Amino acid sequence: MRRLPGGSLPVYADEHVVLKLFPPVHAAAAPVESGVLQALAGSWFSATPSAGRTG
Repeated sequence: MRRLPGGSLPVYADEHVVLKLFPPVHAAAAPVESGVLQALAGSWFSATPSAGRTG
């Protein structure tokens, strides 16, 4: 797993998993982003990661 460059929050990824860390100051954004991923699942023209686990 390696850290992806750029972005406002730390994001790590490998071939199968994307891990995005939300520090306490940004905790309210986590459920919003998870909801967007769930809403887009299967309906976007390109592959969209699913929110496998949150918390």
